[in-house]
Amino acid sequence: MLKRTSRTAVAAVLLWAAAVAPAAPRVWVADQGDNQGNNNRILEIDPLNRKDPPDAEGDAIVLQTVPSPAVTFLDELTFDRDKRMWCLVKDAPSQDPDGAKLIDPFDDPATVLRTIRPTLPGEALGGILEGLAFDGQGLWLTAVRQNLSGNLLTRVSPVTGNRIAPFDTGALGTAGRVSIPGNIAQGLLYEPPSGGRTYGYLWHSDVQAMKIWKLDIGRLFDDDPANDHNLAVAEFDVPFGPKGMDWMGDKIWVASPHNGIFEFDPATGATVRLFSTPQWNLDGVAILDLQTPLMRLSTELLTPQVWIGGNAAPDSFTIRNVGPGTMTYSLAVSAPWLQVAPAAGSCEAEPDTIGVTYQTVGMRAGTYMATITISSPEAINSPQTVAVELTVQTVGPDLDGDADVDQEDFGLLQACFTGEGNAPPAGCSRADFDGDNDVDVTDFLTFSACFTRPGEPATPGCD
Repeated sequence: MLKRTSRTAVAAVLLWAAAVAPAAPRVWVADQGDNQGNNNRILEIDPLNRKDPPDAEGDAIVLQTVPSPAVTFLDELTFDRDKRMWCLVKDAPSQDPDGAKLIDPFDDPATVLRTIRPTLPGEALGGILEGLAFDGQGLWLTAVRQNLSGNLLTRVSPVTGNRIAPFDTGALGTAGRVSIPGNIAQGLLYEPPSGGRTYGYLWHSDVQAMKIWKLDIGRLFDDDPANDHNLAVAEFDVPFGPKGMDWMGDKIWVASPHNGIFEFDPATGATVRLFSTPQWNLDGVAILDLQTPLMRLSTELLTPQVWIGGNAAPDSFTIRNVGPGTMTYSLAVSAPWLQVAPAAGSCEAEPDTIGVTYQTVGMRAGTYMATITISSPEAINSPQTVAVELTVQTVGPDLDGDADVDQEDFGLLQACFTGEGNAPPAGCSRADFDGDNDVDVTDFLTFSACFTRPGEPATPGCD
C-alpha cells in the first residue's frame, strides 16, 4: 500500500532540489549600436527564457546593461582566469586607436581596470583588431588588414600588451603575426588541449565568408622554418554571419549582427538559432558557467600613510561572493604591524566589511610592504590578496629615519656634501632637500632649521 506524502515533505524535497540545482550560466553580449558610440553596450541576457511574444528587439530577455568601455566600436568579449572581462575596443570612428580593456562586469560601475594597445608590425593602424581569446596565460588576437585583404593572428601579454610566445622569437617574432583563413576576422575562441596534447586549438569566425574554422595553434610552437603554418584543421559553412563565440558546455554560442545568437555544434557543424535580436548589432559573446562561489574584493591595494611616532588611520575593504551559494573565507596577514578583523566569515551576495588597523608606533621612517591573503575553500578564484603599502613619513633631514634630527643625521649629511653644482654620490639623493641635484649650503640651512636633540622629534614642516 502506497503511503501518502505530506505537503511538508514535498516542500522539503522541492527546497532541497532548488538548493542543489546547478546555477544557470551567465551570458553577456556586446551590442555595437551604431558603431559611433551610440547605444554601445554590454548586455547580460537570460540564457534559459525568451520573450513570449517577441517584441521589436527580438526575444532575448535583458537582465542587466553594463556601459561599454569602448568609445565607438565594441567587439569581442572574453573572461580571464579571475573571471574579469576583456573587451576588444575601438576608441575612434576610424578604429584608431584600438586595443583591449579589462573590466569587472560585477562592479557597479564597471570601471576599466587595465588597458592594453597591441599592434601588429607593418600593418596600417597596427592591424584592425577584431577577435580576442584568453588561453589561461596570454591573449590571442585576430586582426583585419586595413584593405580587408586577409586575416592575421598574434598573441600578447594581458599585462603589457607585448607579443609573447610564439611571436616573440625566431621568424614569427620578426613577423609578429601569422596569416589565417578568410578576409574579415571576427570571433576567436580558445579550446584547451586534451588527449595528451601540449597545445590547444582556436576557433575562428569570418563574418563575410560565413565560415568558422578550427585552427591548430600547436603548429606555431614547433619553430620549424619549413612549416608554412597552415593552421586550419576543420572548416564549416554556417547560414549566418558569425562574429563572437564562447563555449556553452560542449557547444559554441555564436553572435551574429542584427540576426541573433546561434548554437554551433563543433562536432558536426550543425547550427540552431537560439535567440532573435534584429535590432542588436551583436559582436561579442562571453559566457560564465559558475557552479561555485566567486570572490570579489573592493580593492587590491591599500596605501596608508602616517607621521613617524603615530598609528596610521584604520582602513577597510569588502569581500563579496558574486557566484552561487555560500562562501566561507579566512584572512591572514604577512606583517606584525598589520591586523584585520574579523579574521574569518561567510557571505552570499551581501558584502562583508573587513577592518584593517596598523600598529606603527616605533617604526622608523620608510616604506613597508605587506599582504592580506583571503582564502576560501569554495571560491573558484581563491586565494585573493590585498597589497598594503605603508609609508611612515618624517622630515627630510631625518636621514636615519628615527624621528629626530641629531648628530647622527649630520654625519650622514656631511658624507653626502658635494657643494653647489656637483651631483651627490649614489645613495645621497635624500640629502638633496631642495631637489637641485647637489648637496650644498642651501641643504645645510634646511638641516639646521630641523636640528633637535637626540630623541626629540623634529617639528613637522621644518623642512
